[in-house]
Amino acid sequence: MGTVATSVFGGLTPYLSQFVVHSTGWTTAPGALVAAVALAALPVLLRLPETAPSKLVNTTS
Repeated sequence: MGTVATSVFGGLTPYLSQFVVHSTGWTTAPGALVAAVALAALPVLLRLPETAPSKLVNTTS
């Protein structure tokens, strides 16, 4: 499923970026969009629980 998401969003990103730059005339608009998405995802990432074990277990015998 990750490959499908990468191909869809990775394939559309250059066209979307070109459209935004052409529409707004602002060449840094794609960077601003990336920053906005990162800021929107930040609260979710901060609320995720820590999943690393507190003590490592030796699994080799």
